[in-house]
Amino acid sequence: MNKNLLILIVGVLFYNPIFSQFYYSDIILNELANSNYTLLKNAGVKKVITSNSGDEEGVKIKQTFKDNWAIAITEAELSIGSTNTSKQHYSNNKITRKEEEIKNVNSIIYYNYNEQGKLKEIISTSTDTSLNKGFEESHQFFYSSNGNLSSMLKVKNATDTTKVIFISDENNNVIEERWIRKNKTIETYYYYYNNKNQLTDIVKFNLKANRMLPEFLFEYNEQNKLVQFTQIPFGSSNYFVWKYTYNNKQLKEMEVGFNKQGEKIGEMSYRYEYN
Repeated sequence: MNKNLLILIVGVLFYNPIFSQFYYSDIILNELANSNYTLLKNAGVKKVITSNSGDEEGVKIKQTFKDNWAIAITEAELSIGSTNTSKQHYSNNKITRKEEEIKNVNSIIYYNYNEQGKLKEIISTSTDTSLNKGFEESHQFFYSSNGNLSSMLKVKNATDTTKVIFISDENNNVIEERWIRKNKTIETYYYYYNNKNQLTDIVKFNLKANRMLPEFLFEYNEQNKLVQFTQIPFGSSNYFVWKYTYNNKQLKEMEVGFNKQGEKIGEMSYRYEYN
């Protein structure tokens, strides 16, 4: 199976931030994961089985909900004899903690929310037990008086800090994300929306091309479900397209990936077990 497709599935389905833009990776993907969790819970889903077809590696991802949907156990069989297991904790229909152990590295991610239910802080910790080394990174989010996301601090090991400024439009949509380090802007991303205030493009300035180029494109159906996601790797002439279909409960049914040449690079199907 194509590695890009598998990374995307694991990242979006079980919320593991994998993209560089903080607003998309931290805020949007968190909201998407929480909405998907609520949809599964309300539908009475006890287990989600995601598997690929036409791949000898036999990739399979199982997510099982326990304790009245307060805990989810995710088992990802990435290759023969290789399984990664993680545990997600939920409260008030939001993820609050994720625990994972891969070989000698223990990782825990904490998600804290403010009184309005908006993401306030993400704290990621990891410990390499074999080397007795630890790492911590926090993302602290700040909001304006009208509830708009205004800034974020990324702090590594309590010393290395990057500030991120967010600018919103008249519809309260974040349209610009600006990274500032040592009083210098080091990166800027721009967000575009359709007339339904749905995110359609994430764009940045490409120095080589001397113009704005998209990195991600999003398309939706009449039910406001994402039906196509396009990723254009920065600095590459290639791109990848993922197409999604849903069942009558609006749960994801199939996910198919293609490259620029229109060749299929992977296919994942979703099966649900209910109460």
